[in-house]
Amino acid sequence: MPAHIERSARAVAVVSLLASAAFFAWYGLALGQSWAAMLPFFGGLSLTWLVGAVGVSRQRVWGPSYAAGLAAITAMVMLPVGLHPAVMAFLGAQVILLTALAVRSVAAHDAGAPVASWRHSGVGFMAGVAVPWIVVAGLMPTGATGTLLIGTGAAALAVAGLSGV
Repeated sequence: MPAHIERSARAVAVVSLLASAAFFAWYGLALGQSWAAMLPFFGGLSLTWLVGAVGVSRQRVWGPSYAAGLAAITAMVMLPVGLHPAVMAFLGAQVILLTALAVRSVAAHDAGAPVASWRHSGVGFMAGVAVPWIVVAGLMPTGATGTLLIGTGAAALAVAGLSGV
């Protein structure tokens, strides 16, 4: 029974992560005429959520903690935005995601699964918190091509470092 709960919780977490990626993709395209300038920024945010979905679905050591860090930082940033229905749906997905990750962790522990090292979990969580800030700093349109290149390089290094873990 715990293995079934763990698989179900993992599936819910992956769906929540994909919904969050779709939210940022939709939000980027909904900007109207300025969407072309914002496409790298919202594309980068969508990509961070897709990386989390891959990490959780493929049961990588860093996956759940990366997703938890990503959900925590974006929920804190999006919470003061207001009561817009799309934002409320996004925040609801974050609550579902964090709950599914907690249920998954408890079910895996009860099933006797080996616990990942705290170091990997800590790195995954810090990456989940840091990657959105790298995307914001590097891919937010400022008109400077150098900033875009630095942001793209930093994002690539973040993904390479996380895959190296």
